[in-house]
Amino acid sequence: LSDLSHSMSSEIILTHGLINALQFEAAQLQKTGIYKISFSATGNPVFMDYNTELMLFRIVQEALHNIIKHAGAGTVNVLANYSEQQLELQVVDDGKGFDLSPLNQPVNNGFGLGIRNMHNRAKLIGADFSMTSNMGEGTIVKIILPFTTNQAATNENG
Repeated sequence: LSDLSHSMSSEIILTHGLINALQFEAAQLQKTGIYKISFSATGNPVFMDYNTELMLFRIVQEALHNIIKHAGAGTVNVLANYSEQQLELQVVDDGKGFDLSPLNQPVNNGFGLGIRNMHNRAKLIGADFSMTSNMGEGTIVKIILPFTTNQAATNENG
């Protein structure tokens, strides 16, 4: 099932863009009946190259995967906010939260591998990645991708 959703989402990004792929992913999660999911996009979407959109999507997908595996959340909000300068993506859950401090330890027995992957993917496309979590208060994953002048130009013409 996860392989299917992987290839389908890649296809959706290619044909319909990031926002539609994120909506599709949120709808898939909603269908499980376990979570109350909301997805919102604000501002004027900027279409970026396929690899950038795919990386952003994979980060959000990893965040959702972590929520399913670890969070014990009831509500998940996925937010995409486009401004003239940047795209800010957030994945917010009301789960049990967790202690991020082991991420700073040199040896952590695989703790946070998914988080590191998200961080590395963000770096590859020039985005800032941050995560905040407090025990009992859920987790917020935030990706901020500043637009290059090239990307901003596609907004006006496309």
